[in-house]
Amino acid sequence: MLSVVVLAAGCGSSGSSSSPTSPTTSTTTSSQLLVPTTFLNVGQKVNATTNEVQFSWSGNGTSYQLVIGSTSGASNLLSTEVTGTTYTWTSPRTGGTYFARVAAKRADATSAFSDELSIFVLDIRNVIDALFFRSGPMADTPSTASSNPSANLWPDGTRVRVLVSSEAGETARVNAQTFADQYAALVGGAVTAATEITSDTMRGASYPSVFADFTIGVRIQPGFCGGALGCVPIVDGPSSKKAIVTLEQSSGLTVGATAHEMAHAYGFGHVTVPVSGRPEFRFMMNPGYLADQLSDVEKLAITLARSGGIRPGTRRSEALSLNLVNPF
Repeated sequence: MLSVVVLAAGCGSSGSSSSPTSPTTSTTTSSQLLVPTTFLNVGQKVNATTNEVQFSWSGNGTSYQLVIGSTSGASNLLSTEVTGTTYTWTSPRTGGTYFARVAAKRADATSAFSDELSIFVLDIRNVIDALFFRSGPMADTPSTASSNPSANLWPDGTRVRVLVSSEAGETARVNAQTFADQYAALVGGAVTAATEITSDTMRGASYPSVFADFTIGVRIQPGFCGGALGCVPIVDGPSSKKAIVTLEQSSGLTVGATAHEMAHAYGFGHVTVPVSGRPEFRFMMNPGYLADQLSDVEKLAITLARSGGIRPGTRRSEALSLNLVNPF
């Protein structure tokens, strides 16, 4: 309780002693409490079975009531009193949007709640589904799940040869090699790759069919991708043992595109996300090329898929039985 103590000096006649009056107190009311402001999600970590969401706010309370619900205005997931102006919430595993509010408290008074903050919680199983099976809620075409697709990956023991045209240049080669090395580390060296520059422009319809098995080409061919920065035909990749990565131009615009398209040549699909601005969800495999290399979430998905048993040819139904994807 916040008390204001007022000391009043006594006035007596000459020669008489003076003493202070008894202290008076005033109790804070709800009208004196400010609604918490700058209520933000300042950090979010995606784990195998949860998200850790860090909230922060400003206010003049001595404590705060934080509530989180599965629908707007609800508090069915969390209702807790917090000392301080930060809190880390461990979310349910199920992906979706949740809703948080916070109110200031002092003594027996509570302010109105802040504006509601919507939080997107990511289920890593949906990332695995999109990457390995091109299906589920985070894929370009969620209904692909209905066809029970199989994982199209390079077999263990593969050593991929990556030919990068001199037109694409050293930057493209370095980015292709960086992706290959990241993937190799995630799968314990089961699949590796070596990149090299070639004078072959690799233009024309004969590519990649003229390649030796286990070869990926990286070339520049303006207009081939229909306005996109890069592309890989869906039929190319591990199942055909060869692929051609096409970039529209050799410039900084294709830095992220190189690794993105290399991942397609490794058999991975797009990962979309229904939120914008969160740094945690800037995926390399987002169609918008939001990252130059694999994000931490994508690395986690690949690691969990690998340790969970997904291999070349694994059917989505098998991944479902292993609890690596969600029912569709």
